[in-house]
Amino acid sequence: VTVGAVQNSHGDPSSYLGWTGRKSWGNWEVSLTAGAITGYKAMKIAPMIVPGIRYKPLPLRFIYLPRPPWEGSSDAIGVNFEWQFK
Repeated sequence: VTVGAVQNSHGDPSSYLGWTGRKSWGNWEVSLTAGAITGYKAMKIAPMIVPGIRYKPLPLRFIYLPRPPWEGSSDAIGVNFEWQFK
């Protein structure tokens, strides 16, 4: 399960909930998070798909957030710091 909060491209707060699938090749890991995000005027709860890549020795994942087609806003890239609860 993946949860988080961001400031969306309209400057409004958004929260998201999803599931992240991962595939590793050596020290590299690619991911795809699918879920739902809030905070947009056109849709109160919208679908979300976010691909990412991580170099495993570091706790950082680089992600790409595609522009919501119904909003006409902007794409984004980001860096996530992540850890697992054990």
